Amino acid sequence: MKGSIEERIVFAIAPGGTGDRVPLVVLGIPLGAWKYIREGKTNTFDLTKGPMPIPVKIMVFGGMSHAEVKGVLEKYAFAQGAQGILDETRTDFRLDVAPQFKLIDAAMRVRDLLIIDGDPPALAIPPDVDANAFTAAFKALSDAITAEAKEAEG
Repeated sequence: MKGSIEERIVFAIAPGGTGDRVPLVVLGIPLGAWKYIREGKTNTFDLTKGPMPIPVKIMVFGGMSHAEVKGVLEKYAFAQGAQGILDETRTDFRLDVAPQFKLIDAAMRVRDLLIIDGDPPALAIPPDVDANAFTAAFKALSDAITAEAKEAEG
């Protein structure tokens, strides 16, 4: 393996998925890995190998903007002989999450409404984010934490 451990994306495979028996690949991206891939470098995963092989290979790379990253994909596609790429940027591909993933999903929704930038990273609500949307996402996170705590108490 190349690079330091902090430059590597962490992944897990849930063979049963979100309860639908479709394998779920979960990627966690530490700040060091984000800094590594945002310069166009890659992290790759051949999931056909290992103790729970699934027929998927993943390549993750970064860029400074949506346009830059899309441009890299288009350049690669054209080099492979494709006539273009299907742009599904506006399609919602989020998972319908099972109860055990509600807390993670709620935390991700709050995170998605924040700017995480700088070194060290700082959090801020971007000016274009509706305050009501942020409040609703934060309440959902709070409710998920409360529900998980009550369930743990049993």
